Amino acid sequence: MSNYYYDQNQDQTQNANRSRARKVQQSESTGYSAHFKPLKGRVVTVYRGGPESKTGYLIDVQSDYLTLALETKQNNNQQNNNQQNNQPAQLIPQQQYTFIYYQLAHVKSITEDTKSNSAQTFSGFNSEVELHRANTFAGTLLLMKDKQVQINQGGPEKKLGKILDVLGSFESAYVVLLTEDDGVVYINVEHIKSVSEVVNKNTPVVMQNPLLVEETPEYIKAKSFNELFEEFSHRWVAINGGGPEAVEGVLVQSRNGNFTLVQNNQVLRLQPRHVKTIALGSKGSFKQNEENSEQNGDTNEEDSTQESTTVDRTGGRTGGRTGRRTGGRTDDRSGGRRTGSRSSTAGEKVIKTKNYRWKA
Repeated sequence: MSNYYYDQNQDQTQNANRSRARKVQQSESTGYSAHFKPLKGRVVTVYRGGPESKTGYLIDVQSDYLTLALETKQNNNQQNNNQQNNQPAQLIPQQQYTFIYYQLAHVKSITEDTKSNSAQTFSGFNSEVELHRANTFAGTLLLMKDKQVQINQGGPEKKLGKILDVLGSFESAYVVLLTEDDGVVYINVEHIKSVSEVVNKNTPVVMQNPLLVEETPEYIKAKSFNELFEEFSHRWVAINGGGPEAVEGVLVQSRNGNFTLVQNNQVLRLQPRHVKTIALGSKGSFKQNEENSEQNGDTNEEDSTQESTTVDRTGGRTGGRTGRRTGGRTDDRSGGRRTGSRSSTAGEKVIKTKNYRWKA
């Protein structure tokens, strides 16, 4: 299997020539994940604070990621009613829970709520609940292909969109995400903290553009996230979604494999592995172009409507008034009275005579 496209087989068949540092990192993450496996089925809090901090049921732990189930308000109300009626807790249905997949490389702490865990009567999840479960975090992202997702739970790097593909190699994979503001955005998997599938139909993730709904937009395919930069050379790009590290400019490749970004009178030197996201064009240009096209379409419709209205008014009034006045006057004058008498005078000669008396 080629490393051009990221595939789940890469999770199982690791390359023998992989560096020792990568192996050490994998062993550390495996030991780190094994530390949390006894917490499965319990209420935990991931992170101590910040936008990524969430509290829910820890339902799955894999080699480099874990899955957290968050209760919705509807499920909380139902659970409170069951407790008031002294009814046992029911199995958790899928539509009442939101599943967040955290990449363990970014998880700083997991706190167990011993008080809630000692009093809870949780008996497990419904067998009908379908989770996106793969051996690695990148493989789980691949299972979410063509799904509406939220990348990260908050902060400047939070993204909403549709996963078009997951490409690259095991060491350097990236997600191709279709967003509403920036169009196609390429996200480095190494810098993704969490991902969750968006199931709320009222949340507009991707614009309802017929071209985007019916057709899949074109995107660049590379063997790794680093080689993706070579395709963007000498083009205007937006680096990182927000925050102090967000920059825009023309990307230029250097000889030593690094890249420089030229912005006005500044030259920034970049390393692709430290870049979180990259997209063609300025930030928000995709949405701005769409709004401009819509405004141009509305302006053309208004112009055509005004022209048709003007034609109707001027044509109706001018034609009606002119037709009535000129037509009526001309017909009355020329056809009836004046023109008729003048035409008869011109056509026939009338000689007047006088009666004379002759003397005998």
